Amino acid sequence: MDENWSTGYCWTELRRLDDYSFHIQAYHNSFVPLLKLHQVLLSVGETGLGKCKQMVRIIAHSVVAGDKSIVCVQPNELAAASLDYTVKNNSNGCKVIFSSSELASNSKVISMTSQCLLQHYMNDKNFSWASYFIIDKAHERSMCTVLLLALLKDLSCRRADLYFLIISTHDGVKQLVEYWCGSGTYQVVGQSSGNKRSGRTEPKILRDNFGTAILRVLALGTRKVEEFDFLDVPFNAAIETAIKNLIELGVIALKDGIYKLTKDGQLLVKLGIEHRLVKLLLNCSEEGLGKEGLVLVAGLANSSISMFYRGVNEEEKQNSDCLKLRFCHTGGDIFTFLSVYKEWEDVPWNARKQWGWDNSINIESMMIYEKAVHEMERCFQEELHITIPNKWHWDPVSVTEYDKILKDVMLSALKDNIAIYSGSDNLGYEVASTGKHVQLHPSCSLLIFGERPNWVVFWERIENPNQYLVCVTSVDFDSLWTLSPAPFDISQMEGRKLQSKVLTGLGTTLLRRLCGRSNSSLKHLVSTIKATVNDDPIQVEVSVDHREVYIFTSSQQMSKVTEIVNLALEREGRWIRNECIQRCVFPGGVALLGSGAEIKHLELKTRCLAVDISVLSPHKTIVEKDFLSFLEKQTSGDICMVDKLNPVSQDDKRWSRVTFLTPEAAEKAIKLNTIDFNGCTLEIAPSGSIENKILSFPAVRAKVYWPRWRSNWYHMSVWGPVGDPSPTDLENTLLREVISFMPPGSAKNEFVSVHVFPCQESDDMIAEITFDASLHLEAAQALEHIDGKILRGLTPLQTTKCVQLFTSTLYCSAPVYMVIKDQVRASSWAEGTKLEVVVNENKTCHVNIFAKATIIVAELGRRLEQLMNGRTIINDEITPPVLQLLYSPEGFDLQKSIEKETGTYILFDRLTHCLKVFGPLNMLDLAQRMLVRDLVQLHEYKQLDVYLRGPTFPPCFMKMMVQEFGPRLHLLKEKFPGAEFKLNTLRHTISVGGNKEDIKKVKNTILEILQTTPFTSSQHPCSICFNDIEDGYSLEECNHEFCRSCLIEQCESAIKNHRGRFPICCAHEGCEALILVVDFKSLLSTQQIDDLFRASLNAFVDLRVDNYRFCPSADCDSVYQVQIAEEKGLERPFVCGTCSAETCTRCSKQYHPALSCEKYLEYTNDPDLPLKEWVNNNKKVKHCPACNCVIEKDGGCDHVQCVCGSHICWMCLAKFKTNEECYAHIRYECYLQG
Repeated sequence: MDENWSTGYCWTELRRLDDYSFHIQAYHNSFVPLLKLHQVLLSVGETGLGKCKQMVRIIAHSVVAGDKSIVCVQPNELAAASLDYTVKNNSNGCKVIFSSSELASNSKVISMTSQCLLQHYMNDKNFSWASYFIIDKAHERSMCTVLLLALLKDLSCRRADLYFLIISTHDGVKQLVEYWCGSGTYQVVGQSSGNKRSGRTEPKILRDNFGTAILRVLALGTRKVEEFDFLDVPFNAAIETAIKNLIELGVIALKDGIYKLTKDGQLLVKLGIEHRLVKLLLNCSEEGLGKEGLVLVAGLANSSISMFYRGVNEEEKQNSDCLKLRFCHTGGDIFTFLSVYKEWEDVPWNARKQWGWDNSINIESMMIYEKAVHEMERCFQEELHITIPNKWHWDPVSVTEYDKILKDVMLSALKDNIAIYSGSDNLGYEVASTGKHVQLHPSCSLLIFGERPNWVVFWERIENPNQYLVCVTSVDFDSLWTLSPAPFDISQMEGRKLQSKVLTGLGTTLLRRLCGRSNSSLKHLVSTIKATVNDDPIQVEVSVDHREVYIFTSSQQMSKVTEIVNLALEREGRWIRNECIQRCVFPGGVALLGSGAEIKHLELKTRCLAVDISVLSPHKTIVEKDFLSFLEKQTSGDICMVDKLNPVSQDDKRWSRVTFLTPEAAEKAIKLNTIDFNGCTLEIAPSGSIENKILSFPAVRAKVYWPRWRSNWYHMSVWGPVGDPSPTDLENTLLREVISFMPPGSAKNEFVSVHVFPCQESDDMIAEITFDASLHLEAAQALEHIDGKILRGLTPLQTTKCVQLFTSTLYCSAPVYMVIKDQVRASSWAEGTKLEVVVNENKTCHVNIFAKATIIVAELGRRLEQLMNGRTIINDEITPPVLQLLYSPEGFDLQKSIEKETGTYILFDRLTHCLKVFGPLNMLDLAQRMLVRDLVQLHEYKQLDVYLRGPTFPPCFMKMMVQEFGPRLHLLKEKFPGAEFKLNTLRHTISVGGNKEDIKKVKNTILEILQTTPFTSSQHPCSICFNDIEDGYSLEECNHEFCRSCLIEQCESAIKNHRGRFPICCAHEGCEALILVVDFKSLLSTQQIDDLFRASLNAFVDLRVDNYRFCPSADCDSVYQVQIAEEKGLERPFVCGTCSAETCTRCSKQYHPALSCEKYLEYTNDPDLPLKEWVNNNKKVKHCPACNCVIEKDGGCDHVQCVCGSHICWMCLAKFKTNEECYAHIRYECYLQG
């Protein structure tokens, strides 16, 4: 025994006894007595408490250990080495052992793996040199641990002086207690409950190769495997399958009804590794790849430890993934491991630590691998007398015949672990032996190249919490036929592979809407397909970046599934093409701006285009798209807008607002009224009818108080019974008092309701009276009548007191309320004011205001509305391209950081394209300045994601970029110092930040590298400017790409000169696709969309002058509908709501109420025509023969003098210079002739 152990241990423990950061030390006094009381003690607690590391010191210090060694058994070498390192730092006399040949009896504490201890058991079945065994991580129940527990259980009966401590989590504790009858249990309390993980961990022995366990059981002398005392009893079918495989390998044979080890089987047990690994190593040696086989076996035997170090934060993990790239091999994980180990061996010993740091390699893991290689090399030489040459033949850089040899060796050794690619990335690989679909582990090297080989072999499956395949290697299909016997029907497996079909040329908005929020619509579509075709698995995947839809199904169902997906795409495409922007047209009209920036409908009458859908009795979730299709079918119309509605009160059950392209379709929808759809009762009403009812003046509410008990004042004497009628009697009494003020002939509870609240004996009685909203005067009179009144059944001292309550309700969303709740709660400033916040099921909030005066309600409502409405950010620098950055990861992070710093909430309304900020009023200015500044800077210092994967890229292009410019792209940074680069290995992208020139140069550099590969990439010029596309934008309908600025200029050109510019179409040669509303929203600002609407409206009216006209006033945008010519005598005026001008809707002239349009036109062309008609139709009116002036003679003689001075005879219109001449003519000529 080491003499320094006691001294070193004592001073270390004295220093730690009071240190309660070591959790177990705090329970030292309660734990030590249990060590003496129980031969077998179960320590139960969650992982991470350091139970084993602390308990070994406590046991070593106790008398239980005696003079013999304490053995700490770990499931793997890394855990054993970690324990040894920790104990050595605090004491001497400790040793870690990985070899079965080492003698360890001279050490106080021995740390070893369960596999190593099994080897020692073969030499000394009594462990005479040990006094205490600590079995750590028994809950994992690996193959070696389960076998060891069975042997130790038998040993505990033979040696009463041997003690055992079994450490486990809560998983399987009950099973361990039942397995060790009479054992004690010690509960270690942690910070969180270990029961949360209970049942999640599958025992490793159920995932390990069971054949190795059978070999060890038979080597221990067990005649029948079924009789062995397993902790986890395997199924008989699993035992039979494993025995069958072992017989085929020639490692066991049946003799006299007993399975016995053959010579090869005895060698396998001596080597202490799985028979699959032995076969792999022997096959590699036969092919002249002994060195490669040794390294592979060492890696697979220790696959539970990680070779790469990924750090703790996201930045370190990203950096590690980039450094890993240069080692990754297209063949899979074993080739990647060989690449790392080969370079590790070439590094000098003193430089390995720095090499590991520079390449993010776990040095401890590499040392374990290297030690395992040397151990197996020694075992092969001593046990099998095979000397493996220390020479590499495989080259990680070039592809040689050795790549195929290694793949075939892996295939023959792991023929039970073969998987075929299902055809879908979401399903992953189908394991041939189980038929289950499992994903590749995220660390798999194959994922780096974005490829999915058809056939792979894997070492094992892990569950964390999903199942993954680890240590995966691709194999050739032709090599499968070399397996004899075949482990499965290869042709049948190949036939089960899903067929794929790609739908291309789709718009990004179309694909996003097909997926829906959180892929809800896509999931519903897949479930509908599965229910229709009765087939599983079926997968539909969407790639918005590549504008493609991938369909995976069997060849028999491909046509049907494709038809359903195309119908869904067609439906989404039709809705996008029909989508419109609604704008108001004075006076009270509505116009719909649709695709091509055309006016799709102009409604100037009172007909309704939109309907509100209310959910009256929800039973299950309504699938919105299915309902919209149902509505279009019922109305034979097209839907152009769908808006989700947020309820404005608790009684508001509105769900959405649907706008149709024609009023006829809306009328048909309204006629449906109440319908049942998928178990839900829906009500359809014209838009605004429900809303107007809700927004009407609130009902009058009043509270009535009266004392319940008589007064206790000492100077008053109260006699007689105290009034205490029932609440029902009081309600009837109050109704009788106020009903006389209601409209005559109304029912009892038609306009008023009364509710008496129950109360305690010492409280006042309270009743609430609610009047109809339209009866404010009557309510005031009724309340004045009962105020101070003694109700029937009450005593004279029980007088009533009326308090009128005014209420108002304001709405806001939950995120908005979270940032303004402190200000809302502080707003109740007046006495008697009450605020009530109600959170609905849809996470919306209603703030109810209660006050005794309307002025208080109005003032408080104004303050709260200011908070809830937020502030709309209007800034010329916030253009649509800048707003689009809010959808990017960088923009999202920027938004969240500003919200966190300022305590605000930022909302971008996609429908109105308005950017709003909510929060405390004193923080809105700061949040607005920060948001505008950071968004503009982010746009100027633009970031471009360069994709390194796709049909035009080779699979290893990302690795080529790393080899060309380094793992951190430092050579690219030196070439372009003004730019920043970030490699994302998961998305296969390089994010480039900088100005436009730098980004363009970087992109050209990457394209130059791409052109050196066999793959080619072509880029078409912009069809408007015929230059290389800058800041490209692809149209939704046809996917043709243009410069964003060119498309904006095309729209601005239509705004400036609207004649002949509508509809606005794609400018690509031969393409006549319309530019859709979703494109205009992405390209133009709100002001530009308004300008485009006015230009389109002008073009619409100009082309339809027989139907529509603008108000004739200068610069007036009001539009009216022209009256048809056949409607004679029904001329109607148009009174402009903007300039108040009156216009005839038939002739488009100034309104002429007393004249027909024809007469008004004649009068307009000849202003004297009314006078002429009056003259011709009036005998008392004639023209002066001298000056043609109109003269009206109402009486007198026939002599008339005109204003021109002429004297006229009225009878014959003869003119004279003097009156004497005129009179003479009248007397002697006209009279005589007349």
